Amino acid sequence: MPSRDEAAITLRHVRSYQRRPGTEGGTTTVYRGPVATFTLTRPDPPGERTVTCPHCEREVTIALRSAPQMQRLRTALTITLTTALALLVLSLLLVYGDSSLLRLLFGLLGALALVTAAFTALRLRTDNGAEVVRDNATYHHPSGTDLPEEDQFHVLA
Repeated sequence: MPSRDEAAITLRHVRSYQRRPGTEGGTTTVYRGPVATFTLTRPDPPGERTVTCPHCEREVTIALRSAPQMQRLRTALTITLTTALALLVLSLLLVYGDSSLLRLLFGLLGALALVTAAFTALRLRTDNGAEVVRDNATYHHPSGTDLPEEDQFHVLA
């Protein structure tokens, strides 16, 4: 597990991709190719780090948030999670009130708080404050075909 001043980055060297219908009516892109993991020191102030892909020997630039930015994000998300859970507990306490409208209102509030808590916890767990900023990504090839070597690109896995 990386320290507070480091980020563990998993970079996928995309050799092919496929677009599929998504569950919400949009499309989902599935990337295929080998992965490599890097541990990068977070810059202060926020900035970029360059890594070399071991599969193609090309340089890929990754933007990283600084350690204080990540701490502020985690604090804000923790406050959101705590508030959502408190609303959930409050709604569960009030759902046993004597009014059916109150039960419905606080039941919906509890469901919303539960969904908010779930998404916040997921983001707290997965956000590493990194994104690929410079690479030769091209999407002009048909979905599902193998990309020629010069058109292969990188994404965070």
